[in-house]
Amino acid sequence: MRTKKDKTYSFLHTQVRLKERYGLDITRVEYDSVCQNAKALRGELERNGRIMQKIVKAKFKGKTVTFVYGLGCDYVTTVLPS
Repeated sequence: MRTKKDKTYSFLHTQVRLKERYGLDITRVEYDSVCQNAKALRGELERNGRIMQKIVKAKFKGKTVTFVYGLGCDYVTTVLPS
């Protein structure tokens, strides 16, 4: 079962990867909004071990970013390189 600690870790991980891979900063409020948007978007489904995830491309601060949304946890877990 996922906990708030897991979402906090995923936020921090996403924040680091977003800065590293796209040069963008993200706040917790923006992250929560991105999670809601990613949930609603269509994307490519893939299995990562036992976990199903959806790969979605979305505009964020003027750039197209590839987000990984965990279907079992209901939040973005990371961003992929462009």
